[in-house]
Amino acid sequence: MAPTIITGTESDANFPSVQTNQIDVDEDIMLLEGSKSLFYPIVMRTTTKAAHGQKKEWLEDEVVPVYTAAAQSFTTQTSFLVTAGTGAYFSVNDQIRDELTGESMLVTGVATDTLTVTRGWGSVASTSSSGATDGIIRLGNVSPQGASYPTIKDTQVVGQYNYQQISRKSLGLVNTATKENFRGENDPLAYKQGKALLDIVRQTEMNFFMGRRNSSTAATSNAGTQSQLSMGGVLDYITTNVSSTATTLTQDAWETWLTTKAFAHGDIGGNKLVVCSPIVAQRINAYPRSNIAPPSTDINKWGLNITKYQFALGTVDIFVHPDWRQFAGAAASNTSLGGTAICLDMSCIYMSGLRPLALLENRQNPGDDQHVDEYLQELTMVFKQERRHAKITGVTAP
Repeated sequence: MAPTIITGTESDANFPSVQTNQIDVDEDIMLLEGSKSLFYPIVMRTTTKAAHGQKKEWLEDEVVPVYTAAAQSFTTQTSFLVTAGTGAYFSVNDQIRDELTGESMLVTGVATDTLTVTRGWGSVASTSSSGATDGIIRLGNVSPQGASYPTIKDTQVVGQYNYQQISRKSLGLVNTATKENFRGENDPLAYKQGKALLDIVRQTEMNFFMGRRNSSTAATSNAGTQSQLSMGGVLDYITTNVSSTATTLTQDAWETWLTTKAFAHGDIGGNKLVVCSPIVAQRINAYPRSNIAPPSTDINKWGLNITKYQFALGTVDIFVHPDWRQFAGAAASNTSLGGTAICLDMSCIYMSGLRPLALLENRQNPGDDQHVDEYLQELTMVFKQERRHAKITGVTAP
């Protein structure tokens, strides 16, 4: 066959359909979501302890509380009700104080939630203005000389638990693909492994916050009736210090939440961590804006990024979670993390695993002409004293 003769300068159009000129493709594939700002490193920097069973248990306790409230007004009465379930805080010969009137009383009898008292114990006489919601403080035992020991009362240790959750992420290529050089991939297998690692890390993080504790033995597609366990996350445990709003969260409201919820328990002057959505961070960053003047008329950079907030009871470090920007944040969806801030006392949290995260290679079936790897871990979270933590939901954008 005679060759084709080309006259003049050649271009790509003169080449056959088989690609003969070099294609210039950047070797890096850019992922939509990176890994540098994930919360996972903070979680795993907490103490991690080995587990010895599929159910992780821990114990919690507290001293007998000293504060409750009256459940009825009392003028000249020598007995009155306190909040249901709190009468057990008190014993005969306890001195108590009405925090609003300043009157002290001596407990002479306790019947469920009804206290019988001697009124006007000490310098402040009994008063007729004792209200139905007055705070009642247990000051302590006032024992007569020669008396026997007081009634023994103590709080009961409470058991809590969580389940070890098996999380897996597989990846695979046919063996031919592992030998080829693809555009944008110097090493196709290494790229797939890195991408799968990012995926399972994000799964762990999502479960840390939103996982629901559950145990099931229902039939599954590939494991019969074996146990299928999922670990409970932060939102599964925080039930006491919960606030819901439908506003843009003013600074006064923010500090009220910190004071009455986030630092309702725990060390005064301590440090806690607030994980929040970009919507909440936007509001926090706006608080000092009107009080800060630019240093000069030539300023070309403006704005604030507050990463630490100090107030009367302590300090919070602020971490803005990148994944939460994609969630709804309107007041109509108060359970969404899009308008949420969660305060964590990290001294009460740690991870515990039966099997730490590992890359398991060559998981393909014998005889398969392919290469399959998977990441696998069996992990749970220990979340102690849920009243040391708090959340606020429903914050809206300005």
